[in-house]
Amino acid sequence: MPVPKDPVKYAQFIKKMSAAKTGKHHSPETIKKMSAAVKVAMNRPEVKAKIRAAHLGKKYPKISAALLGKKCPKISAAKRGKKQNRKQEYYPKMSAAKTGKNHPMFGKHHSPEAIEKMSAAKKRYLKAHPDALTGENNPNWQGGISNFPYAFVFNEAFKQMVCNRDGNVCQLCGKTKEQEGKNLCVHHIYYDKNNECENPDEFVALCRRCNSKVNARRDFWTDWFTFKQIYSFAYLQAA
Repeated sequence: MPVPKDPVKYAQFIKKMSAAKTGKHHSPETIKKMSAAVKVAMNRPEVKAKIRAAHLGKKYPKISAALLGKKCPKISAAKRGKKQNRKQEYYPKMSAAKTGKNHPMFGKHHSPEAIEKMSAAKKRYLKAHPDALTGENNPNWQGGISNFPYAFVFNEAFKQMVCNRDGNVCQLCGKTKEQEGKNLCVHHIYYDKNNECENPDEFVALCRRCNSKVNARRDFWTDWFTFKQIYSFAYLQAA
């Protein structure tokens, strides 16, 4: 049946076609055939070229203004911090619907090229937005308990400050950061994990081997490091 060009007749034509198809569904076999045909067509170079040429250089100011400038921020602000009121049965059903063979990627793998593209895109994004996945912006944020049972202030910045103060040299065996091949450990000489790091003199830089070594005979090592600090202070005063 030819499609009428007259606007009024075209509207009537669409209405009749819609009424004729209402309540009817394609069979699973037909859906598979249609899907396979679309996939074959979309993979043809000439089809891809036509689609690209049709969209190349075009802008959609109405859509972008409606979505980016007005509606999306309001919806996001309205939903931020709120949980959807869904029944408890909903979540197991959703999980089962995307688990195992039901998952769209079951038995499939990304090609090396796709993995490389995704990795490069993520790196570009994180480089442009360095705080995108840190602190409260991280989806796994749990209120700053990542250092638990250590104090929150016992962080990478504090550890780096202690290592820099000690010249990035193990204060027990003398191994350097370069010899260790990675950052040195920071050891609390009184073995207090709840220490608020108010006094950096209670911390020393150690290599991993020595950091494990001082976990035994704790009283001895506490006295040893305390005496070392007192001796160093007296030496500096005399100099």
